[in-house]
Amino acid sequence: MQLSTILLAASETASANFLTPILVMAVIGLCLSLLLVIAEYFLANYGECKININDEEERSFVTEGGNSLLNILSDRKIFIPSACGGRATCGFCKLKLPEAGAALPTELPMLSREEVKNGTRLICQVKVTSDLNLHIPQELLEIQEFKCVVGSNEDSTHNIKELVLELKDPDHIGFIPGQYIQFQMPPHIAKGEQRAYSIASTRNEDDGKKVILNIRWGFGGLVSTYVSTLKPGDEVIITGPYGDFMEAETGAEMICVAGGAGMAPLRSIILDLAKKNSKRKVTYFFGGRDQEDLFYLDTWAELEKSMHDFSFVPALSDIKDDDTSWTGERGFVHLAVERYINERCESDPEQLEGYLCGPPPMIDGVIAVMTAIGVPEEKIYFDKF
Repeated sequence: MQLSTILLAASETASANFLTPILVMAVIGLCLSLLLVIAEYFLANYGECKININDEEERSFVTEGGNSLLNILSDRKIFIPSACGGRATCGFCKLKLPEAGAALPTELPMLSREEVKNGTRLICQVKVTSDLNLHIPQELLEIQEFKCVVGSNEDSTHNIKELVLELKDPDHIGFIPGQYIQFQMPPHIAKGEQRAYSIASTRNEDDGKKVILNIRWGFGGLVSTYVSTLKPGDEVIITGPYGDFMEAETGAEMICVAGGAGMAPLRSIILDLAKKNSKRKVTYFFGGRDQEDLFYLDTWAELEKSMHDFSFVPALSDIKDDDTSWTGERGFVHLAVERYINERCESDPEQLEGYLCGPPPMIDGVIAVMTAIGVPEEKIYFDKF
């Protein structure tokens, strides 16, 4: 009995000796954190800073320094594109701003040498510490915030949702086919989080009073996971429209290629062509793994009947050789594009135009094929995501 008591006491002493350094380190860490907060408050107080926009007094304002320029402008309802939510990973929020100092290492992967030289910055990485003079293009100043209500949120495939948003305030959005909006997370869930989603609707659908999005979900993304849970009647906020991924009105044959949620901007572009009774030849290749990845099939079948010269060509990469239920293209989509241009396309490759949207490896593969065949690189428009 005495031995067990001694062993127990020894064990408790050892545990105490083991835990003491951990507790000490925890206390030190807490103290350092408090010191940093106090230092930030007293030492990093930059006071009031004036933000001068385009030398227009009515747009200029005074703000407390210390926050990022992206967030400060957003609070003033000036929405600069930032699909990554300010993490310096999308490279969208570029403004020429030499007086803000040299670009940070976090910005350099997103900036060209010329941009670094002329003082272009990612404004999500610019902390406002003094007065700044900004030049913001007019099209960015026209971007608005929209309060919306979810009309529907249905599965298009096993990992893509069709989210329909009904605009309430303002109740109409003017956009061009191929543009995108940014979806804002509610502040109580993730303040400042936002993601870019291409608009799948046309400007004529419901007189621009609704926005249709194709959202890929189920892969752990915070915003896409939240969006997948939305129900009819839920209120959300979007900003936009952004971007200019639209078809050039040249009359040339269009080679459209998409995969997954890359369907969205091409749906908008092609439906807009149909509304205008365009006479352009359009061949739309869509890449997937199997038949479960295909959607809007009724839409494409109807357009093949009603449009002047439209073809929908799905290509599936994981179809087994003995699967007789599939009679379409097999293999990766860039190979289907290559076969078409080499064997069936009647247009001169130098006159073709490419419109591509989807995962980067797919886009890179299609660009390599098209340029090798003779399609000019400057006639290939693409959006990787």
